Amino acid sequence: MQPLLSALPNVGMFDPSFRVPGTQAASTSHQPPTRIQGAPSSHWLPQQPHFPLLPTLPNLQQNLPMPAQRSSAETNELREALLKIFPDSEQRLKIDQILVAHPYMKDLNALSAMVLD
Repeated sequence: MQPLLSALPNVGMFDPSFRVPGTQAASTSHQPPTRIQGAPSSHWLPQQPHFPLLPTLPNLQQNLPMPAQRSSAETNELREALLKIFPDSEQRLKIDQILVAHPYMKDLNALSAMVLD
């Protein structure tokens, strides 16, 4: 194993001679490094990248085509599938209300989740 380690580059390896400006040389003891007086704690945290503001969502949605509305045949198939999953009479009314309220929804899993809510 040792020959393999020596063949690898020393990327990310600890170098005991490395010094941060304004600090003493690293010691072999396991004590935390001393903080520079007056340096804010955020100085030690990685800098957060600054991203430009993204365009607002309404502008993006205007460029997207509207999905196709379900056909009556698709609605009937989804209703039958939901009734097999939820056979209670109380849920029949809720299934019909959901199908009317969401005419573009064709995902059986999403419709089932709405029935459960």
